Amino acid sequence: MNIQEFKKEFDSHFFSYIKKKISSYKKITSDTQIQRFLKYIEVYTKEGKRIRPYCVYLSYIESNKKITRDVWNVMISLELIQTFALIHDDVIDNSFLRRGLPT
Repeated sequence: MNIQEFKKEFDSHFFSYIKKKISSYKKITSDTQIQRFLKYIEVYTKEGKRIRPYCVYLSYIESNKKITRDVWNVMISLELIQTFALIHDDVIDNSFLRRGLPT
């Protein structure tokens, strides 16, 4: 599977996970700052090359093993760590834009 095919499949797993988590968090809080933060998570996760999870995928299939739900969760976790690193970077740098969108 090339990276474009992987990205398409990964994104379906990734966005399903993101939507489920954000929905559950929105149900337990009405705090406007937390709601805004959840919105930014949606914005930040929409784009990306997905290089990190693709490297995990390539490493795993090289061992002739089947990609399981647990492997998908590891790949999703890596992408979430990258997302939160970007958010942290914007906070520390007082950045106003990321990918042309307000931070």
